[in-house]
Amino acid sequence: MRSWLHTILNEPIAPPLVLVTVLRTAGSTPREAGAQMLVTRHRTWGSIGGGRLEFDEIAAARALMGEAQQGFWHRAARRTILGPDAGQCCGGSVEVLHECIGASELAVLQALSTVAALARPVCGGAPIVAHATTDAFMVSGLTNEAIVIEPVVRPARRVVIYGGGHVAAALGHALAPLPFGVTTVIDNAAAAMAIVADGASGVVRSSDLVTAARDAPAAAIHLVMTHSHDLDYAICDALLRRDDTAFVGLIGSATKRARFVQRLARTGHTGSSLARLVCPIGIEGVAGKAPAVIAVAVAAQLLARFPPP
Repeated sequence: MRSWLHTILNEPIAPPLVLVTVLRTAGSTPREAGAQMLVTRHRTWGSIGGGRLEFDEIAAARALMGEAQQGFWHRAARRTILGPDAGQCCGGSVEVLHECIGASELAVLQALSTVAALARPVCGGAPIVAHATTDAFMVSGLTNEAIVIEPVVRPARRVVIYGGGHVAAALGHALAPLPFGVTTVIDNAAAAMAIVADGASGVVRSSDLVTAARDAPAAAIHLVMTHSHDLDYAICDALLRRDDTAFVGLIGSATKRARFVQRLARTGHTGSSLARLVCPIGIEGVAGKAPAVIAVAVAAQLLARFPPP
């Protein structure tokens, strides 16, 4: 998943802007601590949960933008009790931090583009600084003395998609904003179709997708959907010979799975290995074969099996 820092440095965003971060929650709330959004005068990126809470925090952020030019690293913490303050029936409360980012702050952030984690106080004008690696958002101390520590890129379950067709493209788009780190591996045939563009973000070109499957990171989710059933089979064979895959999914029907299982069994795969092959892919109850429909069904299946931390 892209971080707010990546968005600031790579999107055409001109200061001033405000980074809005959920610091703490109590009871039932729209989003968890660490949820963030960026607010400019005319646009927002990300979400802290929608509804009246988000509406009010966007308005408060825009009211603070003038202070981005008046005070270096100006910050303001706000607490909302969702029932009486925002008319939301969640029943909880939320503490939110607003951080004004002007041209001076942006210059500091550009120098932090390659760090692993960031830290800064909730109050006071101290800048955001590099911090030792952390894999979770945290707030230490009381509100007036609290320190916010967060990873620049939060851990994400690795997903490897094999193939460059319409479904692979739709699936890449569906998974991109979710807590998954997606790599789409294409070969020359897929690149020639120019559906998933060679060289696009998250796309790796390989002359041998089977070798790519053998060399893929441990504990990854694998989704096989090339232009060729024989290539699909060879990739599945390589993946099922590994014992460190989190999920091996194959696009297709129950008939396709049955035929693959017969072939795999003849080459030495056992029942426990064959049971790991998921085909068809996608959560049950979602009908339709259009690429976008399949992508939604698969994304839902992965979220259910691998819930965000």
